[in-house]
Amino acid sequence: MKHTNSLTLRIISLILVLITLALFCSCNTNNEPLGEPTDAITDKETEKATEGKKEYNDGKLRIFADGHYYCDIVRPEGATGNELALYTSIRNLFKEITGVMPPMASDFLGSGESYDSGKFEILIGETKHTESKKHYDSLDYSEFSAQLIDKKYVIGFHDMTTAEAALNKLRSLLVNNFKNGELILDETWSYSYSENEVLESFPKYDGGSFDNVYGGAYGMQTVVIKNTNADEYKAYLDKITTEGFSYYTDNTIGNNLFATYQNEKYYMSAMYFANINEVRLTLEYTGNYSLPSLKGENVYTSKGIAASITQIGLEESGQIQNGMSYVIKLDDGSFIVIDGGTGTAGTKKQFVEVLQSLSDDPEHLHIAAWIITHAHGDHMGLIFTVLYDEQYAGLFEVNQIIWSKVSEEQLKNIGGGNMDYVDKAFAKLEGTKIVIAHPGQVFYIRNAVYTVYATIEMVEPLVLDNLNDSSVVGMLEIEGKAILFPGDSHPTETGVIISVFGEALKADAVQIIHHGYQGGSDAFYSLVDPLTVFWPLGMKNYSTAEAPNTPMKDWSFSRWIFSDSSKVENIYVAGSEVLTLPISELPSHTAE
Repeated sequence: MKHTNSLTLRIISLILVLITLALFCSCNTNNEPLGEPTDAITDKETEKATEGKKEYNDGKLRIFADGHYYCDIVRPEGATGNELALYTSIRNLFKEITGVMPPMASDFLGSGESYDSGKFEILIGETKHTESKKHYDSLDYSEFSAQLIDKKYVIGFHDMTTAEAALNKLRSLLVNNFKNGELILDETWSYSYSENEVLESFPKYDGGSFDNVYGGAYGMQTVVIKNTNADEYKAYLDKITTEGFSYYTDNTIGNNLFATYQNEKYYMSAMYFANINEVRLTLEYTGNYSLPSLKGENVYTSKGIAASITQIGLEESGQIQNGMSYVIKLDDGSFIVIDGGTGTAGTKKQFVEVLQSLSDDPEHLHIAAWIITHAHGDHMGLIFTVLYDEQYAGLFEVNQIIWSKVSEEQLKNIGGGNMDYVDKAFAKLEGTKIVIAHPGQVFYIRNAVYTVYATIEMVEPLVLDNLNDSSVVGMLEIEGKAILFPGDSHPTETGVIISVFGEALKADAVQIIHHGYQGGSDAFYSLVDPLTVFWPLGMKNYSTAEAPNTPMKDWSFSRWIFSDSSKVENIYVAGSEVLTLPISELPSHTAE
């Protein structure tokens, strides 16, 4: 298994740096400064530590004695500012214990220099030396560990949590082993700890370069592998079948490959993104929710009803609202609902009236699938207010809800609060299947097929500053037409989608990203190349937007729609209207 150090420590965010700096500073009785995190650290104490050493012939691996260091600490070359701050903290940890700043070198070898495998050194992180590679090849994704390999003491970790734990362990070792002015390494310095049950159960990926591991909602863990290829990905799928996982389903979008596996305890979602040579592997507990039903389980009685799409305008009482609500009528008379809009009394009343007007049985509103793009109130507010309103008790039957939950860690970054109320609310829906969406999943819903293109796990481990970047992005195909629903995908997610899917984004119709605000781009819409545009926005905002009262057609986020390159034939702005169109009347690229 190959490894790179480029992002392993990059994920050790400013939070870790502050934690480690605070930890080590609090114990610095001399109140010495931490030192500058530069790429060529030299100071008087380091120079002093290399002078006047004694000769020892007792065979012990001596780190420090008689006021001098007898080994270097080696870090990876080319570290970022945050990484260097981490290494500075490590140096200060040794100084805190010994009173002397240790020498630190990088793994860079200049012209004429050679690697001395017989020299006693401490290797921190993924250096390019063979001992580090050997150590990381045996390091599980959940582990932080240290071991002596020949004359190199290697300390390894993968993510923020394991790095912090490894540093705490190192401090404990230094404190407990600094005796009589000496630090001597022995067998007690070797250790291996694993602190994450899910990651412990993650079969290692053979090939590529391990890049990252991050957590999601419900204890989900995702491993990111870069610089890999389709053959290594397929070999991994073969490997996991020998380790207790069974095949569930697979899918291809463009040249990207997706597959789902399961065992008694876990679901695994495997994704290979060919355009960027990246694999993402998600492991999560079973029992919290369900997998999508397989194609053969999509059993229903066809009534031959022509499919339609309804865009519900969300202006009420003169107030401009930018929510989103789409209803697709299926061939058996049931519906797919996408978002639904705000939870106000007016919106709720309007939604029920629209569905009743579309239904062959107004007293029994059958929703085959309710898709929530993201957890902003103008998108998912309605689902809670209408399904739990006693006035409408017994009116709705909901077969399944498709959504994606943001982790508590990301919610802290976004400032979005706790989302446990969503789980509690959905748990009250008796007989409703709850499915957490993952990229590549396919939902067979009567005569429609909904394919998930992106969710938050394609964006992480980047730290989000807006819930919009967690949007579930999906393609709905029905009666030979393809409609792309990107929700409120913000620039970070949209950029990932463009790089991963490229021309596979092409669709007959598109819902404008984020009501026409930030998130859309020329690159995105040129790839989608829509003939029909659904615009979930009030007419006033569409015409004049906000200050400086610029019409939407002049905003950079959606200007491609109005460019000479566009083939758009119809733009349907939601306004305050309820618009229903037969799917058969939507123009299609197949007719070109």
